Amino acid sequence: MNAPGLDRAALVHEIHRVLDEIQDPCSVSMSLSMGLGEMGLIEDVNVTSTGRVEIILRLTSPFCEFVPFMQGEALRKVRELEGVSEVVVTHDDGLNWDDDLMAPEAQKRRQRRLEAMHRLTEEHKAGSPSVSDPSRVRAT
Repeated sequence: MNAPGLDRAALVHEIHRVLDEIQDPCSVSMSLSMGLGEMGLIEDVNVTSTGRVEIILRLTSPFCEFVPFMQGEALRKVRELEGVSEVVVTHDDGLNWDDDLMAPEAQKRRQRRLEAMHRLTEEHKAGSPSVSDPSRVRAT
């Protein structure tokens, strides 16, 4: 049974938008707060003519502890979209992600953050008292 008037391309676009509203917990822990799309964690989105949505998440590691959170949030957000009749969220084995899959601006933010952390580590090794100021770690 087809869902009358279902614009599958528009729905896929909207699904990507709401999935990117879900913050990757690991990026949040690094004070970067990146969405699943920004992080390159959306492997595939398929919408059938009946409105069934199939999402495959790409994990950054086979040992990702946040799979239930990301799956649950994806289910919750996508179910609310008009035209969606069913949602299935699965994931890969966590062996094919690398930072080249991130959005270009997200890559830059991550690189600035890593460089800031490296500078603080070097300052700490040198005995600089400035490492007690957490605001110096934030990347913009």
